[in-house]
Amino acid sequence: MASKFSKSTDFFAKEAREAKERQETIVSEVSAEPASETVEVKRGRPTADEAGEREKLVPVTAYLPESMKNDLKVYTAATGQSISCIVRKHLEAELAESGFLNVANKLKY
Repeated sequence: MASKFSKSTDFFAKEAREAKERQETIVSEVSAEPASETVEVKRGRPTADEAGEREKLVPVTAYLPESMKNDLKVYTAATGQSISCIVRKHLEAELAESGFLNVANKLKY
């Protein structure tokens, strides 16, 4: 009969093998796609100039389904934009379309 330690090590060894197989599958799928131009993605909080704004950027939290976050990660890799940049652009477009862009400045909020 195997000890508890042996069972747990076998479990982690199996998980590690499966993770390695998933990684190899992903790498082979990505390498099969045509190479696109290399895009440099900066890490960390963007400056106001990078955001195309002259005002201070403040943090906002949004909760998303994990699948959407994963889709965002793939999209950011494909476009070279950060998640924050993508969210800002889409929120700005939504506010502009609905007529609420810069309303707070007019109301002296």
